[in-house]
Amino acid sequence: MQVGAVLVLEAGPLELRNGGVDIEQIRSYTAERLTRTPRARQRGLDLVLGRLPVWADDPFFDLVYHVRHVALPRPGDERQLKRLAAQIFSEALDPEKPPWELCVVEGLDEGRFALIAKADAALVSGDEGFDPLQAILDTSSAAAPRPAPAIEPRPTPSRVALMRGELARRAREIARAESVGAALGQGLRSALNALERVLASRSELPLTGPAGAQRRIELLELDQADLRMLVGSLGASPQAILLATLAGALRVYVSRRGLDPAAAELRALTPIGVGGGEAAGVAPLVVLPLAEPDPLLRLEALRSAPVPPDAPGVSFSPLRDLARLHAASAAGRPASLCVTVLPGSEAPLFVLGAPVRACTGIAPLLSGQLLGLTATFYAGRVRLGFAGDAALAADLPLLADSIAASFDELRRISSPPVHRAGRRADPSRVREVGADA
Repeated sequence: MQVGAVLVLEAGPLELRNGGVDIEQIRSYTAERLTRTPRARQRGLDLVLGRLPVWADDPFFDLVYHVRHVALPRPGDERQLKRLAAQIFSEALDPEKPPWELCVVEGLDEGRFALIAKADAALVSGDEGFDPLQAILDTSSAAAPRPAPAIEPRPTPSRVALMRGELARRAREIARAESVGAALGQGLRSALNALERVLASRSELPLTGPAGAQRRIELLELDQADLRMLVGSLGASPQAILLATLAGALRVYVSRRGLDPAAAELRALTPIGVGGGEAAGVAPLVVLPLAEPDPLLRLEALRSAPVPPDAPGVSFSPLRDLARLHAASAAGRPASLCVTVLPGSEAPLFVLGAPVRACTGIAPLLSGQLLGLTATFYAGRVRLGFAGDAALAADLPLLADSIAASFDELRRISSPPVHRAGRRADPSRVREVGADA
């Protein structure tokens, strides 16, 4: 399972005279940062002892392979960026190399460039995990590259030695009674969920099915100020408003597929968390009220949607948050799609002084799902990232347009009237303004 993100930055101090991006500075900076996390240079060895690999140094680590450099035909736009992102997220990570990549994309219009990151969820998980985005993002614009010390990779132990060490480590873990209970509970829950997936009716899950390797990526931006206005005027949480917006859009989306929204039960897993925390239990399951045509009644049905705790995140680590939240989702009951909410960052972020203007998380598709949605809060904006099967969810732009329309519908309902109640506009004044216009 690979997680990813798409960032858009102003080139600023990284812009070259020819309009390109200084990739050598970025690689030098990344090389110095990698020395702080040994996992960044390690590849996973599968010893068939569980779902997590055993890590060993890659003797042929090549930074140029992991920090790539491409260019869009100038002036590049978001449509070209989405196509490139879809191509990158469709390609599997090389299992013989450390499973992470950063792609620097120059050529965007208005002096911008993009950074597309992806990594295996196992790589970024845990205290020793490595999030390539967290490694190069700074809250200060004054960061500068420093020479990276030479690192000699450690010889790869024999598989017998690796297996012996891994067995000893896992024996110590399961010796604790709580670990045994958690393992038994997880196994029982997975078995029950698998049975429920077999018994689930396809008519109830119109967005489910076997997904192929090819992806389609769609991006959409909402104004967080508008979201805060809706929170204040409608008295609902941001998560409930986002889910109500999604329900209104999916009502249109399902209708366009020839299905009756009133007869389709769409269940969404909603892993919501705060950066730096641990996923607690299983992601909550929410039934989206597609049968309800009234947007306010849809919102009322979703007021009890789960909200994150108030504790602030320790640091901005979007890939680690995605991996952690989707680990909770994978153990959840079968659903039509997964809606992941990332906490984002309150402070502006930089890469070698280049300010990050937008950040969008891209989550993997869970087993049996054709569509996933991730909402990332950053810099006063809410960025929605859609990932779908390229063939079976090819109409993602229509879904994005429907979400924008559904959000505008709630905004119009919650906006105060132009004239105070009980007063009417002067018709002559209206005609005057119309004539002047």
